[in-house]
Amino acid sequence: MTEPCTVAQHAIREGGVTAGMTVLVMGAGPIGIMSARWAQLFGASVVLSEIVEEKCEFARAHGCDVVNSSQIDLIERVHELTNGKGVDVVIEGTGAGAALGQAIECVRTFGTIVMMGNPANDTTIKLMQHSQVLRKELKLQGTWNSHYADAPINEWRYTVRMLDEGKMKVTDLITHRSSLDDLPALCAGINDRSILICKAMYVPEEK
Repeated sequence: MTEPCTVAQHAIREGGVTAGMTVLVMGAGPIGIMSARWAQLFGASVVLSEIVEEKCEFARAHGCDVVNSSQIDLIERVHELTNGKGVDVVIEGTGAGAALGQAIECVRTFGTIVMMGNPANDTTIKLMQHSQVLRKELKLQGTWNSHYADAPINEWRYTVRMLDEGKMKVTDLITHRSSLDDLPALCAGINDRSILICKAMYVPEEK
């Protein structure tokens, strides 16, 4: 779990998240939930958005404030929570063009959008959203993997330290454990979406 947890930490750092900020994390997969947890560790207030109700329920059960953006207008909800200001930082973890457009409308003037999710298709945004990028002077920050150099900080070592100290919790996000023999069926179920997971792990059988 160290690698995806470090990716989540890296996204939060690239967003410049500090204590007192408000953060929107888009996507309630394991990295999205861990991004929310990192942001909270850094002292920020966090809301998570997701379009799959089962994922919303899982995230809520694991301590997240979640908005189902397929049922509730995310932009309206964010502006309600921030008194019309918008959030300081958005971590866009889905890679969807529509989500990027929502992120632009949810973030405050001079805010930051961290583009973390891998795109599956071409990304387009509305003319009005493009205009908001300019008028609000937004920062669009790309992110990829994580830093392991010692300067400015070795994110891998910091992740391990936070896990060892119990300040970052991840094991509760493991929903499936599989032997090698059962792994093909699990992967097939994940692929055709008949099995809903947060994080699946291969566990060697004891001999």
